[in-house]
Amino acid sequence: MKLFTPFTILASFIPLLPMAHALVGSNVGYTGIQPRPDSGGNAVLHGVFSSFVAGTTTSDNNCHPGADGGPGVSCSVEWTGVYGRTYDFEVKTTGNGLWVGTVVDTVTGARIQIGSYTLPAGSGGIRDNQLGFVEWYPWNGGEPPNHCALLPYQKTIFGNPRTTQTGAVGTQSLSYEYGDCIGEVAFETDRSQVV
Repeated sequence: MKLFTPFTILASFIPLLPMAHALVGSNVGYTGIQPRPDSGGNAVLHGVFSSFVAGTTTSDNNCHPGADGGPGVSCSVEWTGVYGRTYDFEVKTTGNGLWVGTVVDTVTGARIQIGSYTLPAGSGGIRDNQLGFVEWYPWNGGEPPNHCALLPYQKTIFGNPRTTQTGAVGTQSLSYEYGDCIGEVAFETDRSQVV
């Protein structure tokens, strides 16, 4: 089975745009994109693919043990990207506990493996619902004073998730604000653009 989550980045900024995938009978994993500062006039994009499941292992060079200071595995890769282009983030399993995260450029068809890991015995497949979020990850270690006023503009289009699971149809709810900057950052959301 494969799960695809499309992201389109429309401006140069540095948030984290993950789409979580809850695993049946265990904890959460996620995959997402972190735009980095441009290099030589080119957009640099950073793909992440993580498991928060204790006992997850990896032998992938793009991965290392631990996820956000806890158990699991974190994988990442950087590539020269294009703002305004849609990238599908593919999460698939081979059916033997091995999970692979891949970025797919929807224009060129190029596939970039983010990483792979093996979940412990007893872990299930991907649950049929979960969430995604946008965060300003440079502040995960602590926010500066008046941080809401310092958040830069960003615009992102999230496409509906897709899967190869027969009969399954991915949908998403309307985005909403959360955290301590609610009402302070000119947040808006709509369904006018679909990827």
